[in-house]
Amino acid sequence: MPQFIRRHADTFIALGIFVVALAVYNATLCPSLSYKSPDGNELATIPYVLGLAHSPGYPLYTWLGKLFTFIPVGDVAHRINLMSATLGAGGVALLYGIMRLLGAGRLTSTFTALYFAFSRTFWSQTGIAEVYAPNVFMVALTLWLLLRYEQRTSPVYLVLAAGCFGLSLGTHLSNLGFALGIAVFVLLVDWRVLKRPGVVLGAMAAFLLGTLQFLWLPYKAGSTNDPLLLRHDLRTLEGLYRYTLGAFPQFKFAFPLQLIPDRIVLYLYLLRQNVGLGGILLGVYGMAEVLVRRTRHFYLFILMYLVHVFFFVQYRVFDLDVFFIPAHMLYIIFIGYGVDRLIGYGGELIRRAGGSAGGRFLRAAGSVGLAAVLALAVGGQVQANWEVNDYSQDTAISDFYANVFEMLPPGSVMLGRGGVFGYDMFYWRLV
Repeated sequence: MPQFIRRHADTFIALGIFVVALAVYNATLCPSLSYKSPDGNELATIPYVLGLAHSPGYPLYTWLGKLFTFIPVGDVAHRINLMSATLGAGGVALLYGIMRLLGAGRLTSTFTALYFAFSRTFWSQTGIAEVYAPNVFMVALTLWLLLRYEQRTSPVYLVLAAGCFGLSLGTHLSNLGFALGIAVFVLLVDWRVLKRPGVVLGAMAAFLLGTLQFLWLPYKAGSTNDPLLLRHDLRTLEGLYRYTLGAFPQFKFAFPLQLIPDRIVLYLYLLRQNVGLGGILLGVYGMAEVLVRRTRHFYLFILMYLVHVFFFVQYRVFDLDVFFIPAHMLYIIFIGYGVDRLIGYGGELIRRAGGSAGGRFLRAAGSVGLAAVLALAVGGQVQANWEVNDYSQDTAISDFYANVFEMLPPGSVMLGRGGVFGYDMFYWRLV
């Protein structure tokens, strides 16, 4: 049994991280509908009716949400909120696995996963119906499969990673920007893969198979009469493009060049909210360490990170912070690696103290002190962000409609807004 535990220690630790994160997310979960997200009430309704969500459609999110609606806990909105908590915790557990595949120790890998788990913006999305926590799960799973491919150079993992990447577009289409970093990484792992057309075609086929989910959009367009959703004819390629890749042109590259420095400052402010000033500095140090020691991984992560930040720095939306969540995860990977290397250097100094009683005491004290410091850092995240992300008492919408329905006379009709912002009312009608 001890040998079995040692062999599967990482699996048990990842499972423990999942349980801890899910327990916290469940404790702060919104019990039903919420205005914490402008799209949340729509995204709590559409999976139940297997309908058509707003651009770019989110097919995978819709299908996964439908599965969660069968869980006999709370109302349907609560179950969709629970999907964000569950898949968010799953993404955090996968982050532990990613750090281990990068060669980080178990302590720093656990720290990295939990530090991200309780960062302000990511945590805020694990308690409501939104796409961002499920998207982190899909991005983390893609990265984990890519690193497993590197470890074993097995075409099976490459094909699985490509398929997972294609599926991830159904939780957020902006993931397409990660393609450059992924392609460069695959070539750096083994450029001779280009000489194996069967593997290349298999990976491409898996990716395209994942993207076929968007055929759901023209299929479901026939079942809706919402003019806001049907501004484009989804039965044509042009209409499908405008609904997906061409959606929201007014938001994209919306700022002139002279305003880009201000937008970068805004991004750095949002990053500091999530990792602190010390975290930003550690991340820069971690980038340098990854560049020197794990060059392939550096190009994978930095290209994903820079493309993502570049795109959303120029994106004009009022809830900009949530769009940077994948970038925050990548940055925290750099932080974790930087912490791991500092621990490695410290351990080397202690080892040089020799095997004397003083040296053994120093090693034991160092280990305990290090664990305490990392635990305090995670605890600081929890303490700083619990109150702002605790939605467990957010019952305003349910309370409002319970009173409204009680007050309305028999035979009356209540009219509300259309489109995404009217789904707090549509939920009661459709669900």
